[in-house]
Amino acid sequence: MKVEIYSGAKRDLRKPEKESALKILEQTLPYIEKNPFCGNELTGDLKGLRSYPVIHKGVHYRILYEILGEITGIIMVSTRENIYKKVKNSISKL
Repeated sequence: MKVEIYSGAKRDLRKPEKESALKILEQTLPYIEKNPFCGNELTGDLKGLRSYPVIHKGVHYRILYEILGEITGIIMVSTRENIYKKVKNSISKL
């Protein structure tokens, strides 16, 4: 399965404060690519998305992604505390 990092996620990961998130994504992408259903299925407003939990230097992160046929699309990588609110806000702007 092919993994694609969506443009919003790429733009967000370029920010200097996202250095840890970028490292997490680089280390985790091969695993998600081989096992796309490894993340937890989300419900409610975020139904259809998956969340893969990662702990890096004591901080809890989530990688949010969706599976569309043969493509796994990375939507966002952020800390657990604010990722769900961020993604809901970005979805509501669409």
